[in-house]
Amino acid sequence: MSHPTLPPAEPVYTPPPSSLRQRLARLGAGAFFISVTAHLIFIALAIFAFYTVVKPPVEAPPDFSAAGGGGGGDGGHRVMQQAKAQQKMSSASMSHRIASTSISSIALPDADSSPMSSSMPDMMSGAGSGGGSGGGSGGGNGTGIGTGSGPGSGTGKGFGQGGAVTFFNQTTRGKRIAYVIDYSLSMSGKRIELLRAELKRSISALDYEKEYQIIFFAGPAWMMGDKVEMGASRRDAVVHSGNREYKWEVAKDSPVWEAKGRPRDVRWMKADPVRLEDAVTAIDEMPMQYGTSWEAPLEMALKLNPAPDLIFFMTDGVSGNESMAIAERMGHRAKTKKTIINAISMMEPGAVGPMKQLALRSGGKFSVIEKDGSVHEQLVE
Repeated sequence: MSHPTLPPAEPVYTPPPSSLRQRLARLGAGAFFISVTAHLIFIALAIFAFYTVVKPPVEAPPDFSAAGGGGGGDGGHRVMQQAKAQQKMSSASMSHRIASTSISSIALPDADSSPMSSSMPDMMSGAGSGGGSGGGSGGGNGTGIGTGSGPGSGTGKGFGQGGAVTFFNQTTRGKRIAYVIDYSLSMSGKRIELLRAELKRSISALDYEKEYQIIFFAGPAWMMGDKVEMGASRRDAVVHSGNREYKWEVAKDSPVWEAKGRPRDVRWMKADPVRLEDAVTAIDEMPMQYGTSWEAPLEMALKLNPAPDLIFFMTDGVSGNESMAIAERMGHRAKTKKTIINAISMMEPGAVGPMKQLALRSGGKFSVIEKDGSVHEQLVE
């Protein structure tokens, strides 16, 4: 028996792949997409880890605001610095302070007195340089940001060129101060005690902006740290300053003492605590010498460079018959240098005329210290 024959199955038509698919297949498109996906996942995880684990927390910005007046400079900070530095110098206190009136009494200090007790109020009374209580949005210490407009005004002695300097009730302003001080033998007893107490008080109140120099005189003139060797005849002397010597002699035709040989190089000193403390010690320990001669010490002070704003000249004697001529000459020289000379006569009526002339010609003040210690400022005209 024969079986019927089935017709052959028709083949399934499969369209050929497109040219794009053929290219992607050749390039390994499947692997490429897998790689890209894996990299994107890795990058996303890395970014997430950076923001949640690695990146530190953001700190608040520093606060530049200040409690004082806005934009007033660094006066307040400097006032505190100076107050702290001045505090270190304090070792004792004066028992009495000199009043700032034209007629007053100066009490003698106790044996253990020191000029420091009255210096702190003067230092702290005001700088006039931006440390006040004004409003504004700037940095009160000069280190902030912004443009604050606080007034920052101060009262009292302050600092810099406007800072007041007081010596035997004479108050004057200036940056460079020279003290020309009589340390002759006639200054012994009550006079030297008054002088030392007031000189220490005055220089201890100087602020950092000041430059100062102290020139002591009798016959010769000398400065802190010097040693004076008086000749046997008392008509010559040698001033020892370190390894240098400066010779002095009485002039042949007058009682005026003159420097011989090399001129003395006199320079300003900054009013820093160390130097001021040394000056206080020198004032106490400095011995007095023979003679009284005005011209050489005043000439030394006027040769300072820059010239002094102010010279305090204190003496208890006269420079012989030459006193008036010296006063007129030195007063004129001071005026040409724009230097004021404040003259103070210590219990010596004979010095009144010449010293008034010295103050008058230089535009300064004149005071007399009486035997009871009272200070009288007299009109200069």
